Amino acid sequence: MQTFHVRYWHDDDGNDDFEVFECQAEDRTHAIEQCRNAYPDAHIGTATPVMFSVAVYLIDQAYGGPEEGGWWYTCGELVDPSEPVFAPTYHGTSVEAYAKVLEVNTELDRTHNQGRRPISSVLSEGQFAALVHVGHPPQNYPTTRPHYE
Repeated sequence: MQTFHVRYWHDDDGNDDFEVFECQAEDRTHAIEQCRNAYPDAHIGTATPVMFSVAVYLIDQAYGGPEEGGWWYTCGELVDPSEPVFAPTYHGTSVEAYAKVLEVNTELDRTHNQGRRPISSVLSEGQFAALVHVGHPPQNYPTTRPHYE
């Protein structure tokens, strides 16, 4: 079984936007069939297989600005995959990906995060953490710096 995203839309809702149905299926045809069963009155579009990646980041807090006495946001930088524990992995289902995250984070806490302060500490130099992404992992996150509203 693999994860698929199936696009569908309704004519009677007054707009041309599509919605996405996520399912576990054997192939595209099976995914479309599941969407049709869930939304029998909808127009069914394409079924796209989804890949989940697991990547390790050095996560820390970055200063956002002086508003409201100062605010911080969480950011992460993709770690060089020179060590096997840091190498990105790719999975066909979110269940497999999250199982891998648990495995990698347990290993990171046992090894690379020993002696590192939590990211809430002013003395923090970051924590290593594995995260799940749909598609390929970004180099850094967030991709654009947040702003205060």
